[in-house]
Amino acid sequence: MSTNKYLPHIDGLRAIAVLSVFMFHLNFTIFSGGFVGVDVFFVISGYLITGGIYKELLAGGFSLQAFYQRRIKRILPAYFTMVILVLILSAVLYPFLQLKIVAVTAAMSSVFLANIRFAVKESNYFAADVHEDPLLNLWSLGVEEQFYLVIPVMLLLIWKFMPNWFKPALWLMFILSFVSCLLVMYFGQHKIAFYYPHLRAWEFLAGSILAVAGITAAKQSLKGNLLSVLGLVLVAVPTFTYTQDTAFPGIASLPVVLGTVLVLHFGVNGGLAGQLLRSAPVTFIGRISYSLYLWHWPVIVFWRYVRFNETTVMDNVAIIVVSFALAILSWHFVEMKFRFRMANANYKYYLYTALGSVMVGAFASFIVYTNGAKHYFNTEANSLIRDSGTISRFADTQLWVVNNDTEFTYSQLLALDKNLLIPIGDSTAEKSFLIWGDSHAVSLLPGMDSLARVNKKGGYLLNRQTGISNERIKYYKYVTQWLQDQQTIEQVFLVQRWSVRLESEFQRDFMVNFCNNLKNLGLKTTIFQNVPEFTVDPIIFQARVKILNSFGEFRNSPMVDTTSYKKLTQPYGLLFQKLAQDHAFKILPTDHIFLRNGMYHAMNNDGELLYYDNHHLSPEGSRLLMKSLSHEVF
Repeated sequence: MSTNKYLPHIDGLRAIAVLSVFMFHLNFTIFSGGFVGVDVFFVISGYLITGGIYKELLAGGFSLQAFYQRRIKRILPAYFTMVILVLILSAVLYPFLQLKIVAVTAAMSSVFLANIRFAVKESNYFAADVHEDPLLNLWSLGVEEQFYLVIPVMLLLIWKFMPNWFKPALWLMFILSFVSCLLVMYFGQHKIAFYYPHLRAWEFLAGSILAVAGITAAKQSLKGNLLSVLGLVLVAVPTFTYTQDTAFPGIASLPVVLGTVLVLHFGVNGGLAGQLLRSAPVTFIGRISYSLYLWHWPVIVFWRYVRFNETTVMDNVAIIVVSFALAILSWHFVEMKFRFRMANANYKYYLYTALGSVMVGAFASFIVYTNGAKHYFNTEANSLIRDSGTISRFADTQLWVVNNDTEFTYSQLLALDKNLLIPIGDSTAEKSFLIWGDSHAVSLLPGMDSLARVNKKGGYLLNRQTGISNERIKYYKYVTQWLQDQQTIEQVFLVQRWSVRLESEFQRDFMVNFCNNLKNLGLKTTIFQNVPEFTVDPIIFQARVKILNSFGEFRNSPMVDTTSYKKLTQPYGLLFQKLAQDHAFKILPTDHIFLRNGMYHAMNNDGELLYYDNHHLSPEGSRLLMKSLSHEVF
């Protein structure tokens, strides 16, 4: 069937896709799987692009140059407009560390590789730090652009040299891409499958196969009605039931892809699904869907930034209104102007593309290579950002948090290697305790050392990363055996980020067995609770306040409510309650000194930082906490 004439049900599908993604990004629980809207876009793109190419090939009039000109006019003007404006706004609002992150994404997007930028980033699509990048949504456009660059050339070559293999080649590419995606998912590389174009190509190719299948438009019938409704259901169910924990893409993508294909084919001539998708409000949203997709995410990110991640229902309403307003303006004054009104001189398309790419790339590269333009924008706020408390050395010994050294042997323990067992507290006192844990133990070190000196106690810090995990098991055995051989060690302090270390059933079972071993050794075990964690780095927060205060008054301390802390400790709460009932164990609270007026604060009343990031105590915070527990520790 022809894909050149206007098909309103496709705009309806676009509306469903963009609204699903939008509502997901607004954290509406009912749209927990709204990210599948991107997959709907992929299938539609494959259907329209391949259908247009196939028709022109049959007519003998396909031109790569004309194809790329159409793509340039359709995508790039609004694309570069948004990226440039986001970069400028980021330079106004962000301290240098965040500005540099945005600039890296912008630089990659200028050469249509935004998806690769996120593929190689440590965090995945659903991680909190990634969601602070106002250009995150460009990943899917990167995938589409790479599809547009490769597929037309491949189709032209196949048509020219192996015309009889044109349709089988589409099926072969579909199968290879789909199987590759499944294999990558099977081996646990979900992020790679999510971002890389060759592992997403099968979704485009599903639309491509439909476009060249030679199936005539389905007439309105009971069967067509049912199948078009089934298609909508196949898209809707994942939208409302999938979550960020769903293994996606791969098998989980199939219902969305199949549902989109069914609606594309059986929704053409009306029917129940077709009538719904053809309604005027729905098709209008579909027409502005590209601009709405571009603009909604930066609006969300900047709005939450200004509101310090504390948005209300009215904030969400305002975000929706502003996003639609910007989308309509972008659609009318940018998309339509370049798509239908720009002069037809061929060179202009490539000139505008090169100009936009160079402008974005040059501005972004300048920011990156000047370390977030630290000395050019927001210089006063940037001066507040410093390495305020990451302890790198203690007693002239480098701590593991700097060199990330995790390996050690039992013989090193027996030899009391000073790089492994760092003496703390009173140097003249007998060594009677061991501090054992992860980076939270290191952050507590200044306070523990001060308190031990006051109480004339001496001990050791185990200077290795020993957070509970599969790869650390042998080291737990080494230390337990060493403790059994020690005559003077009476007390063990366990300090870890329990919200991470005890999140799985395996970790909690391991903790129970480990604690039983310490009890059998006759050791007194003191466990420090997880400290409250914040949604924003307090140091970055200070700089943010400094910047935003030039536009109005903002609060001056990162805060989090008690409900969030209860949620943080809930997975292991029952385990700690059971341990606390045994006299061999003591569970010490760590949240009380941060609690004021029902909220936890990362700064004290004098403006001193009690944290050096969103979950590690600063030296000041460590000393304050240990002082408050002085009668409980020793």
